[in-house]
Amino acid sequence: MNVADFQRQLEETEKGYLRDIENAAKGVGKITPVVAIGSYARFLAEIKGDNDRAMTFYERMEKAVGVEQKAIAEQTKDLDDIDRKLQVVSAHCIYLGSFAQFLAGECNDVDRAEDMYQRVLSLNPEDALALGNYATLLHRYRKKYDEAEKYFNLAIKAHPSHASILVKFGNFKKHVKRDYKGAEACYVQAIGANPSNPDALGNYAVLLHGTLQRYDDADTYYRRAIEADGTHVNNIGNYALFLADVKYDYEEAERMYKKAIGLDPKHANSLYNYGVMLDSTKKDYKSAEKYYRLAVSANRKHAFALYNLAVLLEEVKKDYDGAEKYFQLSIEANPNDPLSLGDYASFLKNIKKEFDKAEEMYKRSLKADPTSAAVHYNYANLLKHTRKNYESAEHHYRRAIQLDETHADALGNLANLLADVYKKYDDAESFYRKAIRVAPKHADNLGNFADFMSDVRKEVNLASKLYKQAIEANPKHPYNLHNYAQFVLTTRHDYRAAEKLLRQALEADPNDGSCMSLLAMIMWEYYEEQPVDKVQELLEKVHVLHPKDTTNMVRLASFYEQVKGDKRKAKELTSKVERIKKREGR
Repeated sequence: MNVADFQRQLEETEKGYLRDIENAAKGVGKITPVVAIGSYARFLAEIKGDNDRAMTFYERMEKAVGVEQKAIAEQTKDLDDIDRKLQVVSAHCIYLGSFAQFLAGECNDVDRAEDMYQRVLSLNPEDALALGNYATLLHRYRKKYDEAEKYFNLAIKAHPSHASILVKFGNFKKHVKRDYKGAEACYVQAIGANPSNPDALGNYAVLLHGTLQRYDDADTYYRRAIEADGTHVNNIGNYALFLADVKYDYEEAERMYKKAIGLDPKHANSLYNYGVMLDSTKKDYKSAEKYYRLAVSANRKHAFALYNLAVLLEEVKKDYDGAEKYFQLSIEANPNDPLSLGDYASFLKNIKKEFDKAEEMYKRSLKADPTSAAVHYNYANLLKHTRKNYESAEHHYRRAIQLDETHADALGNLANLLADVYKKYDDAESFYRKAIRVAPKHADNLGNFADFMSDVRKEVNLASKLYKQAIEANPKHPYNLHNYAQFVLTTRHDYRAAEKLLRQALEADPNDGSCMSLLAMIMWEYYEEQPVDKVQELLEKVHVLHPKDTTNMVRLASFYEQVKGDKRKAKELTSKVERIKKREGR
């Protein structure tokens, strides 16, 4: 059916609803005003998406319920009237219940929706659908979980084979109670009641996939769900996620994602999950960004899509203004998401250098999830390097390690803290060794342990071995290459080997000031024919790039005084070094 045909069919359907309302008002035919008006209101809300007109007709339906209720009360009580009354009351419950769902879901008028459900239940205390939907309102909007469970149980008691209520109760048990066996029992009961119910099959497949990790069973139920309804976008999108994450069948996953998006171009979860696959697996960042943005356009409160878009903009595109915007939107959408809060804190610390805001975000992240080793670790780094609050930094490093004994960064940084600040060398060595046991090719930890064995323990052979391992782990690590060059120069006086290491470092980072400065010093002190102009060029370049590098300033001051005979410049630099050291408390 093309768009024009679909539009014509929609118009004919709407005309039919309006005829029914007109006939019901005249008393023509068997359709009551409540059924006629309620059906049209539901059509406007669910098919046309015209919530303003839907509200108008739902309120007309509510008034019609009052009129029909009054008429029922005045009727005689013979058998025909009683049967007719039951039919009318059943219709009232259906459409008042539909109005309640509309009020909660589309209008966010939870108080009025709750009143409407209670009105339905006063008419029929055993209305299973109303009981189940009221239970959903209580847990989703009121967070009254015990009361919600009570109403779910009443709904199931009233109608033990009502598949949609069983699915909702299963979702409640899964997401709220974390009762996965109970959730499974509900899904299985729903499938037993209706073996081709796509919601029951699809939700059970998701439980088997994500929580129970029974992947063969999950595959079976995903397939059954899609066979039951080949247009069910949620199930198709979830199966695509399963194919990508579990089966590593990216070609078929992509086909399923495209099918889901073709059926519903504004299905935010499918757009987002397809973006994740393009981002993390295919490294197609341009397309990933496109689908993240489409997901956000479909649902401006999709916290995961907002967060992933922020990370992509920060790490791939280096669009820091855009990244900050989407971090903030992600947190606005989900204020208690520890991942967004923690990563935004690191962004503020590392990129924006806004340390007060970063600390606030770390604290919010840890309040939301005190068990995040990564956030404890990142917060410890801020406390150590920026706040100089070593006691708190140590606490958070140790907490990170308690939560994740294999957290090599936390182990290594705690070792650095113990060695550099507290001079607890035995404890520091113990943590260096633990760090290298859990991550034998961690270049930072290998290099720092090499420094420790060289400078503190004076174990030259072991230090040399560790430096070599560090450089093998990462041949482009300027810090380790510089320190190994300094070590070679100090212990073996092998300036050619040192120079080779420094040039290797400068290939990796041409603006590394420490390596450039040490190379200049080697040229000056070890070359038979001093390349004075080159030495001056290197030292002055470092001073421009890194104006607070006191080691380089000392070298440059000596160069000016001893080679150039410029005591004024030498004195200026020496005074500047003293001021910097005084400010930093050195």
